[in-house]
Amino acid sequence: HTRPLKQGAHPLLHPTVAAVMLSVQTGDELPERIHTVLEVEFDMRRYVEMEQTFVSGAVSAANTAVLAGKLRQMANGAVYDDQRYPHWIHDAKLDALEEIVEQGEPVLCFTEFQHDQLRIRDRFPQAVVFDGEKSMAAWQAGRIKLLLMHPASGGHGVDGLQLGGHVVVWFALPYSLDAYEQATARIHRSGQDQNVIVHHLVAKRTVDEHIMRVLAMKGGAQQALLDAVLVEAVNELKARVKA
Repeated sequence: HTRPLKQGAHPLLHPTVAAVMLSVQTGDELPERIHTVLEVEFDMRRYVEMEQTFVSGAVSAANTAVLAGKLRQMANGAVYDDQRYPHWIHDAKLDALEEIVEQGEPVLCFTEFQHDQLRIRDRFPQAVVFDGEKSMAAWQAGRIKLLLMHPASGGHGVDGLQLGGHVVVWFALPYSLDAYEQATARIHRSGQDQNVIVHHLVAKRTVDEHIMRVLAMKGGAQQALLDAVLVEAVNELKARVKA
C-alpha cells in the first residue's frame, strides 16, 4: 500500500501500534552499507508500445496488473509472450552487470524472472544459481564469482552468504520492502568484515524508477514509525519512573 496516510493519522497510529511492535538492537557493529544506482538506457519503442496499447508483437497484457509485470520484464531485457516464450528486448543490464563482475569481486546478483537467469548465464558461463548447501559451500570457499539468487530464496533463514562476498547487485527490483531488506541482509549481517556495496540496475524512464521510489517511500515510512514508537516507549517509561 503506497498511498499516504490521511492528515493527522500519524499521532493516532503511533500509540496504537506501540504495544505490538518490537524493535531489536543486536549491538553488532556492522560494516557500512553503500547503495549505488546504475542507470541504463535502451531502445524504448517496444516498451512504450506495450505501455500505451497493452500489446507489442506476440506479447500482450489482459489488464494493468499483467501489464506491470510485462513492463518489469522489458526493463530487465526480455519478456514472456502468452505462450511463455521469452522475447529479447535489450542487453543494457547485462552490460552494466559485466562492468561490475569485471572488477573481480564475488557478486551476489538478485534476479526475478527465469529468462533473467538464462540470459545472465549465457553471458557469464561461470554464473551459478543458488541451490542450497552445495552452492553455499562453494561461495564461501571463493569458487563462485557470480551467484544468482531469487529474493525469495535469499530471505529468512539463509545464513552464511556474508562469508563469501560483499557486493550485491539487484538486477530486478521487488516491490516488497521486506523481500528487498531480507535479501540484502543476507550479505550485510554479523560475520561480514567489509563494507557492503549494493548496486541497483535501473532502466531509465521505466517502471524501475517507480519501484525505487516505492521502496524509498516504504523504507522512510517504516523508519519514521519505528522512531515514533520508540519515543512513545521512552515517554511511557519516564512517566512510570516519575510515578
